[in-house]
Amino acid sequence: MQKILANLTIYRSNIQTIHWKMRGCNFMSIHKLTDKMYLEINEFIDRVVEKYIQKDITINTTLKHFMEVATIKEETGQDIETKEGIKKLIQDGEVILSQAEKAYDSIEELGTMDLILDDLRDYLEKTLWLLKKSM
Repeated sequence: MQKILANLTIYRSNIQTIHWKMRGCNFMSIHKLTDKMYLEINEFIDRVVEKYIQKDITINTTLKHFMEVATIKEETGQDIETKEGIKKLIQDGEVILSQAEKAYDSIEELGTMDLILDDLRDYLEKTLWLLKKSM
């Protein structure tokens, strides 16, 4: 679960970077979508961390730790073409979705974390569909 949390944190940062630095066709609609995505992903991060805290399980929430653990890379572009930004959001989202689908075996100690994973999977499936249709 900590790898998913790290990837969600980097994904949130990538969403915000793309939101700010994107340009090109469909800018307005993708700009609005990334606004919503940022807030939704932030909510999932909050739910996951709070679940650990509720269960008195120690969790490292430093940015340094997330950067070390994450399997997706931080977006550093300056002028991001809309199409490239969408591709990056899809690519990163698919990594997290795949991890969420495989995580059920390792979350027994967290009780209802499976409900959060179900919500995350549903959210990512729909959002990735919207992004793919925007290409």
